[in-house]
Amino acid sequence: MPLLTLLGDIWYMSLIVTLLLFFMDKKHFKKNMILFVAIIFCSGLVGQFIKHFVGRPRPLKDMAELISSHRVYIHVIGKELKELSFPSGHAVTAFSLATFLSLLRGRWAPLFIILAFLTGISRVYMGAHFPLDVLGGMFVGVIVSLAVYFTFQKFIFGPTPQGLQSKMDNHR
Repeated sequence: MPLLTLLGDIWYMSLIVTLLLFFMDKKHFKKNMILFVAIIFCSGLVGQFIKHFVGRPRPLKDMAELISSHRVYIHVIGKELKELSFPSGHAVTAFSLATFLSLLRGRWAPLFIILAFLTGISRVYMGAHFPLDVLGGMFVGVIVSLAVYFTFQKFIFGPTPQGLQSKMDNHR
């Protein structure tokens, strides 16, 4: 499970996604990198804003009294995190990237989405988040990614000629 958690870590994923973008489509690498950076920046910003606005404690802090009285046990792998749980930042990152990569390579979407779900599950398994934190991260990641992607397509990169778009779709 700790390995799956790394799929939500921005530093590891930046390296992996950069390599994927380069080898998947060298012709559009610069455009895709701009989108990648914009999506990660915006989803992270929205996720952190919500996290500080909501202020929900993590399971270890929220259930501290139950844990100390031995009525609840939380299995923790890794660092004992106690502050700001909702939404899960790892889930935001994983679902942002899964959505973005699915938009670029639709036939690989099931793999990207499954990996994002496994990342979210790993955060609950490791004792860092409640399931609702992961669902919130999923929602933020998907919505912000779609919003940034389509905003950039419409206002920054401009429309793709219809013939070129259908050729690009055939190569996915």
